[in-house]
Amino acid sequence: MKTADLDNPQSALSKLIAYIVKGAAKASAYVSILHPSNAASQIQLAIRDDSIFIPGGNPANAQHGFRRTDVNPAIDKATTLTGITTWYQTIRLDSKAPLVLTHGYLFASIEVPSGKTTHFDPQNTDHKPTSNSQTIRVRDFKSKTLLSLPLKYDQDYNFAVTVDWTQNTLTVYSSIGNQPLQKAGGPFPNDPKAMSPEFKQKGEYHIQLIKFPLADAKVPVAKRLDTPHFGFQVSPWVHVSDPDENINMLL
Repeated sequence: MKTADLDNPQSALSKLIAYIVKGAAKASAYVSILHPSNAASQIQLAIRDDSIFIPGGNPANAQHGFRRTDVNPAIDKATTLTGITTWYQTIRLDSKAPLVLTHGYLFASIEVPSGKTTHFDPQNTDHKPTSNSQTIRVRDFKSKTLLSLPLKYDQDYNFAVTVDWTQNTLTVYSSIGNQPLQKAGGPFPNDPKAMSPEFKQKGEYHIQLIKFPLADAKVPVAKRLDTPHFGFQVSPWVHVSDPDENINMLL
C-alpha cells in the first residue's frame, strides 16, 4: 500500500477506509502512508491552511473554524460498538511541525453524528493557553480527563481503551515507545448519554488531526461553541502563508 492508493477509490487501501475528512485537494495532499525500515507502516496526517472540510460540498456548510484531516476506517458497528471492544492507537507528534498550544487539538475519537460533544472555552478571548496545554489526554464522552501525559515530540504514545458497551465503562491503558501497555485506570463510568438512543451504535471511528479555533470576541457567546463554523486560526510563526506548510502527526 502506498500514498497514491488513497486517491484511487478502487485500491485495496481505499476499501479499508469509509471516508477521509479533508480540504479541497486530493487525499494524498493531507494523508501519507509511510514504511519506515525499523517499524510498522504508518499513517501521517497533515493539516494545512486549506484543510477546511465542506460537508456535502455545500459552501454554506464549510467548517472555517476547524482545520482538520480525519481518516475514518471502515468498521462493522454491529460488532465493534457492542459487547466489549478494545481500541488501540499509537501517536507521534512531529517536532518539525509543532502544535500551536493556544489552540486545542483532537487526535482520535468515536464521533457521534451530531458532533455535540466539545471541550472548548468560549470565554477565552484572550487566547491564553490552558493550564493543561502541555499534555496529551484521554477523555470520556463528557470530556472528563481519564489520563494525562506530558506532551513531547518525536516519541511514540501508545494507547488502548477498552469499552464495555453494555455497562458503559472505559478502561485506559498506555505506554511510551516500545514499552508494553500498562493499565492506567478504570473501569470508569462513561456519560450515560453515550448509550442514549440518539448515539448508541451510531459512532464513527476517527483517526484525526483537528485544530480547534480560538474564540472570537466579535462573535456572540452563544455561537462560539459552534467551533466548526466560528472562531479563527493562527499559525506557529509570523510568516507569509504557504499552503503546503503542515502540522504533522504519525499514527
